[in-house]
Amino acid sequence: MNEIIFKSLNYLVLIVLIVFNFLVFMGYSIGEGAILWSDWLLLTLPFVLWGALYYVQKKQKTYGMAYIWFFIMVILLYFWESGFGVQLISYIS
Repeated sequence: MNEIIFKSLNYLVLIVLIVFNFLVFMGYSIGEGAILWSDWLLLTLPFVLWGALYYVQKKQKTYGMAYIWFFIMVILLYFWESGFGVQLISYIS
């Protein structure tokens, strides 16, 4: 039962991430300028983060630790999607 809940929560986060990033991509596409490499990085890096943190969660021995990593993932992706990613990429480039 825990495995079904665990996978469902992770896939729900992935679906929300796909929908939100699709809306962001549509916003970039409507604009007059071209989509730069930094824009593509902002759109693809959350999926890389999700995949890496999902892998870390799957490697945990207990579901308690997996849920702790799940909440870390949700908090990290929330801050990334709410503007921290843009600030970080603008600082790098």
